[in-house]
Amino acid sequence: MPSNRLLMLTSCCGSARFFMTLLLFFCLLVGQSHSLSAQPDAKELEKYTKAKARGDEKNAAKAAFEIGKKARSKKDYKTAETYYQNAIRSGLVAENYRLVAQAYSDLGGIANSQNQGKTALDYYQKAADLYFTKLNDKSAYGEEKFRAGLVFKGMRSYTKAIEFFKQASNLAAESGNAALTQRATEQLSLVYRELGDTQRANMYQELYAKLLKPAEKVTVLEKEATALANLGDSLSLTRQELDMQRQKMEDLEEEKRRKSKEIMELVSANEAKTDSLLKASQELEATLEAQKIKDQRNLFVLIAGIVFVVLVSISFVVVLNAYRAKNKANQILAQKNEEIESQKAIIEEEKEKSEKLLLNILPKETATELMEKGYATPRQYDMVTVLFTDFKGFTNIAEQLTPAEIIKDLDDCFFAFDEICEKYNLEKIKTIGDAYMCAAGLPLPNTTNPRDAVLAGLEMQAFMEQWKEKKVAQGRHYFELRLGIHTGAVVAGVVGKKKFAYDIWGDAVNTAARMESSGEVGRVNISGATYQYIKDEFFCSYRGKVPAKNKGEVDMYFVISKY
Repeated sequence: MPSNRLLMLTSCCGSARFFMTLLLFFCLLVGQSHSLSAQPDAKELEKYTKAKARGDEKNAAKAAFEIGKKARSKKDYKTAETYYQNAIRSGLVAENYRLVAQAYSDLGGIANSQNQGKTALDYYQKAADLYFTKLNDKSAYGEEKFRAGLVFKGMRSYTKAIEFFKQASNLAAESGNAALTQRATEQLSLVYRELGDTQRANMYQELYAKLLKPAEKVTVLEKEATALANLGDSLSLTRQELDMQRQKMEDLEEEKRRKSKEIMELVSANEAKTDSLLKASQELEATLEAQKIKDQRNLFVLIAGIVFVVLVSISFVVVLNAYRAKNKANQILAQKNEEIESQKAIIEEEKEKSEKLLLNILPKETATELMEKGYATPRQYDMVTVLFTDFKGFTNIAEQLTPAEIIKDLDDCFFAFDEICEKYNLEKIKTIGDAYMCAAGLPLPNTTNPRDAVLAGLEMQAFMEQWKEKKVAQGRHYFELRLGIHTGAVVAGVVGKKKFAYDIWGDAVNTAARMESSGEVGRVNISGATYQYIKDEFFCSYRGKVPAKNKGEVDMYFVISKY
């Protein structure tokens, strides 16, 4: 019998060791599998390592971002965070601020998925700062505000959530991001419902339903415009075909503006309802105050009667109850006053933002008239000098660049043109693709506008020559500029009702465009009309009568230099 027990004990111990060994092997196998899955893709890692080795921070940032993105999709957050941070460091050196902003936003998403609300908010704020200060991308800036609003909502900080969702809605309206307007409206409805404010929740829910169809239409128009732009970039087009493509793009943009206007009108109507609700709250407050005064008077009369009828102890109880009622009424009143003051502050802040935006997109005099009267009167100018620019062979060069490089190069050039316009008192009118249009002599008329425009044109060509030398030294593609100027009469005014645009019209505008298209790269081509104003200050070369589209033969001159 003892030997049998010993045999059984030995057998059990052996089985235990076997299962422990099997369990240890399984754990090691799982750990090794997890370690392998956490490793970045070999090709992407090699691309990143080589780029860093040769000091190519631009491609290093792109490779690190892709590694982080793939790791995040596999929920390997540790690897994702490491390479997103690498992408941020390299992206800042390469000044690829859009990639850096996207990396910060993705890090915010990772932090939020791990219930790290404060960390997520910090990353979203960093992304928002880049979109606002470096990229001037109001649409993307609004998206980051929306994501922050979702974090506050998840943390049950509903006041903050409402603040950020409204900021996102305003930025979406300013940038024409219909989808973001719709999402922000839906979240506002959900947050107000969480707060028990059924009236506001229903208002935003109704607005959300009304926005569905116009928002979907804007999305379709944006896809059509993108497809048309991609088609144009992939083909070698003649000037006439390019003009036709631009016209179609303008038609799509006009339809998008109409739909965006429809969305803005719906949002404005909802804001009017909110204002009405605020007014109702104020009226209720006035009613409560009047009722309070009436109740106090009645209470004093009651106390006076009770003093003569009941015992001192009963009078004391009545006075104590009156004090408690008064204290409660004061608390309610203080709470209502606080809510009203908060709403007033929000309204004033939104008004200030609107005025700043208006001054940013319109001339000061026109914006002031619009804010004071509610409209801006179109004006006739007898003497305005219009300047047009266009880049030669832009489509062919753009085919050899990435979208980010195209935008960066255009931004460098147009930023310089904006500064030159400000220096010589020219008003920037608009840009259409790679074309730039500005004018001198408005909104405040003057007699020096032909001279101002010619000086600005010479400086623009000088900037382009320096920019070209820099690009050639870097072995990169560059643009060359045609520039035309004409002086004549125009009409100027504000287009639109909700999204304003300052523009000019007249034969002088068309003639200036013909001066640009009939000019030569690197030269300032002016009409005979402009020449008559500046001939005593500038040395010019007469080109003779040059055929211009729809204008016949026009006297043209190349401006050589200032005397």
